[in-house]
Amino acid sequence: MRVIKMLDVVLLSCMALVTFNVSAQTQNVPVSCNWVQTGSQAGQSAATITFQCKESNGNVAATRRLTYSAPSWQVTQCTISLASDVFNSGTCQNESLYRKEIIVSPCKNSGTYIASGCANSMTSSAGFGAEVVRLCGAASCVTYQNLGAINGCYRESPFLKAYCK
Repeated sequence: MRVIKMLDVVLLSCMALVTFNVSAQTQNVPVSCNWVQTGSQAGQSAATITFQCKESNGNVAATRRLTYSAPSWQVTQCTISLASDVFNSGTCQNESLYRKEIIVSPCKNSGTYIASGCANSMTSSAGFGAEVVRLCGAASCVTYQNLGAINGCYRESPFLKAYCK
């Protein structure tokens, strides 16, 4: 029983030294907008037409200017300007607009070693088990490495290392 208590003290000491590294993951979310002509200028040898990509909430995600030149009146220049939070992975005339959004995950301290201890105390919902889960963010965010049974753990419970996923 004393060995278990000593392991518990060591476990708490290790948990106090854990450094936190929070890294946000992002995902690309397509922008849904409709292109609307908002202006035009015409001369003898060129014409420029301006379009805005308007979202349903009225925000302008992008503005595109197409310049057509004589004699063929084909597009000779295309420029696109984007709202500060919008990205284009396509071209000016074949755009693919998206925003980067943060993926909300309950997991924290990804890849961090948290502690070692007997399975019966490491996986309990109270005491050390609860502290491991708290440090990782959720029970589903904890992974254990089984180091095998050792003397000193209750009923030769396996000795585990806990990591945050």
